[in-house]
Amino acid sequence: MYGQSVRAALLPLAAASLVLVGTAHGADASPPVATVTASFAGLSVGDTIPLDPPDMAVAAGPGFVVQMVNLAMRIWSTSSAMPTVVKTEQLSDFFGQAAGSLTDPRVEYDVSSGRWFATLSNIDAPAVLLAVSKTSDPTGAWSTYSFTAPGWADQPRLGIADGIGVIGADMFSDCAS
Repeated sequence: MYGQSVRAALLPLAAASLVLVGTAHGADASPPVATVTASFAGLSVGDTIPLDPPDMAVAAGPGFVVQMVNLAMRIWSTSSAMPTVVKTEQLSDFFGQAAGSLTDPRVEYDVSSGRWFATLSNIDAPAVLLAVSKTSDPTGAWSTYSFTAPGWADQPRLGIADGIGVIGADMFSDCAS
């Protein structure tokens, strides 16, 4: 287990580096080859709140990378050789909720629907929040929804396939559990 001073030194680095990986394979049965195409700084402690460990999620879709850490979201365009930041937003603004009650972000891109999906726990409600992009552009409009949970929904997870979305979470009677 790390001591507090080591943790404090590592915390700013925990969410600070993203790597784009491209895959290619030939017509034969050889395994895909992963190649680093770019490396760039992600959200850091200065962009969000310093939780230990930070809750981080990242997803890639056509032309974009979306990262969520604790209470912030950043979107990069990957249309040029080096990804460029196109949007940074607080998750409280994105979901229209009070910042002090939000935790555990997740983000996914669903190829078949061409939509981005994001979840977040609201521990004061208690609820799981869901956001779905209206197009394949994550910088555009999203629809948001709130689903009442029977307690504190810790680390909500998202599954998407064949036009079906599922949200699962570890349920606790309260945050102190």
